[in-house]
Amino acid sequence: IVFLDAHCEVNFKWLEPLLYRIKQDPKNTVWPVIDVIGLYDFKYNPINGSEMTGGMDLGNMNFIYEVIPRDVFKTVKYPLDPIPSPIMPGGLFAIDKKWFTESGVYDLGMGYWGAENLEMSVRLWK
Repeated sequence: IVFLDAHCEVNFKWLEPLLYRIKQDPKNTVWPVIDVIGLYDFKYNPINGSEMTGGMDLGNMNFIYEVIPRDVFKTVKYPLDPIPSPIMPGGLFAIDKKWFTESGVYDLGMGYWGAENLEMSVRLWK
């Protein structure tokens, strides 16, 4: 299953690497590098995904990007290798349908927008 918020645009060949990681291990939950399109000028700004990962702002309970500690790169052989991330974005990710169901799907009682990714990240973290 692929979740993609309506405001997202995808780049060329973005899906194949995600599906490959799920095929390797059906319990992988994966998402693409999230590039930025300028709010005022619509300029495309690619993000170097090998330097940033998802994190959580505990004060506001929001998804944020954080710089990956340098020691994590010792385990990465190739630029496209996955980087572990404790918190996933809620609006764009791919997951095996069976694993999504087994892990509890979206929490239908979640009343606060933006917290679904935090709750799901905690459940899925291996």
